[in-house]
Amino acid sequence: MSKKVEINELCGGCVYYPPNLPATAYSEADYHELQQKSCSYDYQPGDKNCRQTHKTSCSIVDLQSMKTNKPHGVRHEEIVSIHIADSVTGPGN
Repeated sequence: MSKKVEINELCGGCVYYPPNLPATAYSEADYHELQQKSCSYDYQPGDKNCRQTHKTSCSIVDLQSMKTNKPHGVRHEEIVSIHIADSVTGPGN
């Protein structure tokens, strides 16, 4: 016999549970509408879709720094010259 899962037990830590969504990421109207749902994706707690997408943590990624930072201090010119050399001679030749 499977244990019946309480909604709060399953949803409380899920990042898609509307009360866990950051209000600043949505317009006021959209945030209010989301708060009326039990799940951001309109899934039912514990159903197959819920179990597949259930997520309890996220990593913040600074996309702006990815655009401006060069990998391991390599200059853009070095990367371009490596790619040109590889396309002419093949990698490692």
